[in-house]
Amino acid sequence: MSSGALRLIVEDQPGLRRLALIEVSSGALVDLAVEMAGAPRRPQAGDLYRGRVARLDRALEAAFVDIGGGHQAFLPLSQAPKSVSEGDILDLEVRRAGGKGKGPKVSAKLSDMAHGRLPAGEGGEVGLIAAAADPLDELLAVKPREIVVDGLELCRALEGRQRDGRIDRATVITCHTGDTLLWDTEGLDEALALHLSGTLDLPSGGRLIVEPGETLTAIDIDRAGARDGPKATNIEAAAVLAHECRLRNLSGRIVVDFLEMSKTADRKTLERALKTAFANDPEPVRIFPTTASGLVELTRRRRRAPLHEVLMYPVGELGRAWRSRPQAVAFDALHALRRGRADYAGGRPVIAVSGPVAAALTDGGASAARTVLEARLGLEVEILEDDTLETFELRRA
Repeated sequence: MSSGALRLIVEDQPGLRRLALIEVSSGALVDLAVEMAGAPRRPQAGDLYRGRVARLDRALEAAFVDIGGGHQAFLPLSQAPKSVSEGDILDLEVRRAGGKGKGPKVSAKLSDMAHGRLPAGEGGEVGLIAAAADPLDELLAVKPREIVVDGLELCRALEGRQRDGRIDRATVITCHTGDTLLWDTEGLDEALALHLSGTLDLPSGGRLIVEPGETLTAIDIDRAGARDGPKATNIEAAAVLAHECRLRNLSGRIVVDFLEMSKTADRKTLERALKTAFANDPEPVRIFPTTASGLVELTRRRRRAPLHEVLMYPVGELGRAWRSRPQAVAFDALHALRRGRADYAGGRPVIAVSGPVAAALTDGGASAARTVLEARLGLEVEILEDDTLETFELRRA
């Protein structure tokens, strides 16, 4: 965690909340989070679920538990009641998030904090009982010196928290007003695009190539036009890697292909650099020894969904390419329309999009935000389906 004063930027609108934590002195981005309606949600560490034991496997000394939403959790019998049987209903805490094709690991031995989050009464449907702390609460916990909010209802709610003593009285809370998107004034659209991209340039001329996959995230350190040797480039990349893992919220198994170093001492130096770089990460990170060929495996606890999973979905035979979700394109179109509102004076704005994006704008995750924007503009926005478009076009009727 940054040791300097921090500024929290929150843009809140129906169906979309975007958050950025920025170091005041340097302007450096410390953390990013996006919540979007319609984005798939997987169980996260700290979530509480009510589940039904579907099958006992004595050979594995585990139970498989239906926790709803098409998810099946792995419950070690050491973490279950001694008399557990198939069909039993259990309250469970997620200890380790699962990956694609792999369910979360859960425990029926709830932590004290989990007990405090259980709703009153017993029974109820299988499914999520209480989510782990949401991104806003997590970023408020670092006690930012300033909070700027684009969204009057949330801003007033945070002011109420401050009056109740749940936010430090010294924290300055500002409600952003006006037609300009707060995210735009802070230059965060460009930052978000950068941290979703598959390639990130290093200051020395090398680059990181990030490839999220089904079972792990692969990261390649490419020397490209690096001016320095392998050791210096690797150490520089280690610091950038730690920063990217936090901003992108990469988690689970991460394999990094560093530039090859033949000397054991150089590999040890790299391991120390990695440990230093990840020392302030809010999530536990385990780093394994560097191989002679430069491969390093690390694991990072999953508490929030990675940015690419929230805003994008895999395409192609192996799922190695990523495309913006229809909801994300819908919000991008609404933001573009808000920026260019002056172009539609005396006319009616038209958003031309593919069918799935049109659905998101008319009765899906972005429909409420569209209604709010129409009220702001004083105009009805026409949605025109055009399946030749991958993104959107703004037109005037």
